[in-house]
Amino acid sequence: MTANRRYIWITLVMLVVAGILYLLLTNLGSEDASVDSSSALSENTTNTGSDTSQSQQTKEYLRIAAMGDMLPHETLNHRAQVSGSTYDYLQFLDQVSTKLDGSDIVFCNQESPSAGEAFGISGYPSFNAPQKFSQDLNEFGCNVINLANNHVADKGQAAINETLTIWDSLDVLAVAGANRSKAQQDTISYFEHSGKKFAFIAFTDLSNNTAIDGYSINMFSAELTSALAKEASANADYVIASAHWGIEDSPSVSDSQRNWATLLANNGVDLVLGTGPHVLQPVEKIGDTIVFYSLGNFLSTQLTIEQLTGGIAYIDIPISGGEPKLSFVPTYMGYTWTAEQELAQDLLSRDDLDVYPLSEAADQIERSLFETTVQEQISRITNLLNSSAEVQILP
Repeated sequence: MTANRRYIWITLVMLVVAGILYLLLTNLGSEDASVDSSSALSENTTNTGSDTSQSQQTKEYLRIAAMGDMLPHETLNHRAQVSGSTYDYLQFLDQVSTKLDGSDIVFCNQESPSAGEAFGISGYPSFNAPQKFSQDLNEFGCNVINLANNHVADKGQAAINETLTIWDSLDVLAVAGANRSKAQQDTISYFEHSGKKFAFIAFTDLSNNTAIDGYSINMFSAELTSALAKEASANADYVIASAHWGIEDSPSVSDSQRNWATLLANNGVDLVLGTGPHVLQPVEKIGDTIVFYSLGNFLSTQLTIEQLTGGIAYIDIPISGGEPKLSFVPTYMGYTWTAEQELAQDLLSRDDLDVYPLSEAADQIERSLFETTVQEQISRITNLLNSSAEVQILP
């Protein structure tokens, strides 16, 4: 081999080796870059998630959600009974459960004792629900519970005590309105949320059972109502009062309701949540006090379209201060019932019970015995709630 050819050969070998080294180094750099890029992406995702979480935790508003009467009628108990002493009331609430997402305080009126089978399970006119009724309401989201109503004493003081024991065992913020003793009646329920101290007080203007002690239920009276409202206002940043009052099945506010609402407002109550008429009534403001005169029925098997259209009220309170925003999701308590069954008043034949957002209940209303539409009912509710205050109607 000549020197010239040897030189060419050596040059070619060196070029090949150099090329291989170049490829190896390039690939290694690419893998390093890929690892760096992947790490950077992972870090960015984590930061974004952290930022999102922090954003969710830094809420601008504290939301109070409020619903009306929870009435365990005979049909409701009948359809909730899975077998024997096993009941499931959550099955009736699955269509609206997401409407409580993001709510901090959830007010519910349990219009019945839930003393269990020892007192006999019964519906109207003398109510008593299984203990599971309270447990399922709590699992649904109810955490501020009113027991001041005309049916809570239907089975007497012992059943009130048992109902309170059930709620004592559950994860709630406050329960008020029915009591084991005078000392409990005079003790206000306080709780804290989002840096604010809340007080919850509750009253009713009627008890179907009058053979009870004066402390058993918080009845409206100038002395008791003023005393509890004043004390609550002096010791809390925000006072919620439940008021079970009014004329049944009337969408009009009575003089008595306005008088009690004014007394509550004058004694420092910030929000009045009315129940009792079984139908919706207007919302108004007395000074800075917000008054929902009646939230209507939420869970029941009453008979008229007005009794079966209730809803969820939202009171969004700015955490940094400012005017609360009011909104409302109308709901429809649906069930199937034929004209023949209605004529025979076969109440237990009603089936397919469920609470729906009214905006999604067109099929259920069309199949009902009511000659109406979703839009007609939404218009009625919009006009009613907004007759004195601005309430945004939500789907």
